[in-house]
Amino acid sequence: MKRRMGTAILLVALLLTLAGCGKKKPGNDTSPTEGPTGVTGGVTEAITPTVAETVVTINAPRTEEPTPTGQVPTESLAVLTEETVAGEWFASLRGITYRLALSADGKYEAGFPELSGEKTTGTWGLSGERIVLDDNADALLVREEGLFWEGPGVAFTREKPVAADAGKPDKTVTAADFAGFWSTVYVRTEIGLAPAADLGEDTDVYVEGNTVVLGGSIFGDTMCTFAYADGAMTWSAGEGAEAVSVRLELTDRGLMLLTMKTGGNEELSLYLTSRDIDWLLGE
Repeated sequence: MKRRMGTAILLVALLLTLAGCGKKKPGNDTSPTEGPTGVTGGVTEAITPTVAETVVTINAPRTEEPTPTGQVPTESLAVLTEETVAGEWFASLRGITYRLALSADGKYEAGFPELSGEKTTGTWGLSGERIVLDDNADALLVREEGLFWEGPGVAFTREKPVAADAGKPDKTVTAADFAGFWSTVYVRTEIGLAPAADLGEDTDVYVEGNTVVLGGSIFGDTMCTFAYADGAMTWSAGEGAEAVSVRLELTDRGLMLLTMKTGGNEELSLYLTSRDIDWLLGE
């Protein structure tokens, strides 16, 4: 990603103030009349899965909470031999594919093919129901569902993770389609989409008419007036190196795309999903 967010956060806070955007406060006549209070509070906790859950849920766009699993598989493969476990295994670590290839001759290679061509190589073998790499005690459990690396809590399967698809901007939407509360589920990175929970991204958005409340660590629960045109809602302030802009679009997969750019060539792209009142209340 092209962002140095420490600088961006300070710049956004300053420009929001200069542009007349204000903090959302009780009793403020310009606040949304039916908007939720405490927009930011609880969002990260509500959508943060465990590492093991994340591995099996992040490979497809989600518009609702994943069903918690968090359980170490208990059933072993019916026949546990070097031949039955040899081959390619895949895991998804923060949205990035990790590949482990076990050769029948007792050698292995592992790495992140999407990041670089660098690979870790060594030897492997079976010890009971565990695959031991280079005589490392932190081995992988072999289970019917796949492999489970106990240390970091990572699950491997035979299927290569499919990149998440958040869809393309839908130019046919109207201003009314943006209304409601939205919370971040994906962050756009240089190699694809990563789960927001894995990266600690907690931005949320509340839209009522042209009033938009930007919440979370970056925006600090700030309210601004956006303009709607050609299927997008936009806001901007400042000039040159101090310029900052925020653009909201809706995709053909039902997600909101938030793009923030600054004059310092920093860019942040987030995908958010719509939330209803029951989710906000934790019901």
